[in-house]
Amino acid sequence: MMGKLFRGLAQAGNWTCLDEFNRIDIEVLSVVAQQLLILREGRIQGKEHINFMGIEILLKDHHVIVTMNPGYAGRTELPDNLKVCFRPVSMMVPDYALIAEIMLFAEGGAHDIPPNDYGELQASLEEEITKAGLQKVPTYITKVIQLFDIFNEWHDGLASTIMREAVADETSDVKWTVFDGPIDALWIENMNTVLDDNMTLCLANGERIKLKSEMKMLFEVMDLAVASPATVSRIGVVYMTATDLEFLITSYVEKCIQFVRKKSFELVPTVV
Repeated sequence: MMGKLFRGLAQAGNWTCLDEFNRIDIEVLSVVAQQLLILREGRIQGKEHINFMGIEILLKDHHVIVTMNPGYAGRTELPDNLKVCFRPVSMMVPDYALIAEIMLFAEGGAHDIPPNDYGELQASLEEEITKAGLQKVPTYITKVIQLFDIFNEWHDGLASTIMREAVADETSDVKWTVFDGPIDALWIENMNTVLDDNMTLCLANGERIKLKSEMKMLFEVMDLAVASPATVSRIGVVYMTATDLEFLITSYVEKCIQFVRKKSFELVPTVV
């Protein structure tokens, strides 16, 4: 499969990006390295045609780009004969707190944020109160200003609150977050970064909650009719048929029979 991909790539002169390249098994990586070396040698020697996997192909200007996360579990170290085919570019996660601190310090910010100046707002309030024939009571004006302050203020939802508490828990116990009910693309799409390798909950206020490896998520739904392919591809699906749940009914029926026998008495004798 990879050989056909590279053969078409070389003849068409296209660019290709192989995402999460180091998730491939080491045996496959060795074969890929040999194929890329053939293409690389042909490019270096300036050949227009090369013998690739026993087939004479046209060699055009092309590029191969791979992405990889060396620190992730289940990743494979690239062999040396494959590393020479690429020019490494390291992308590190920036320290956002340090960047913000330096930018604020460069702009002259060295202290806490000063209190807001509501002079224009207070003057407008007093003017409108006078027009309405009301009294300019200071406490009333203060409450209106406080109401203005809380507009567009971020409030944690249930999911972010639960996940933040789970992240703060220092124990090694597995923590399950269960979503019981139908899913909808309007909100489940926002959890794509939670369900993939990023394992990060991105909130609307810009906050990012990095989940721990012991945190698990379970969605109990009736169907996946409105779930997008992007969501389904990030989760494992276990389908429970009606026959798979018969044991629950049997257990409840048995408890009901025992309750009837213990709590009820027969008014009319059974007639056979």
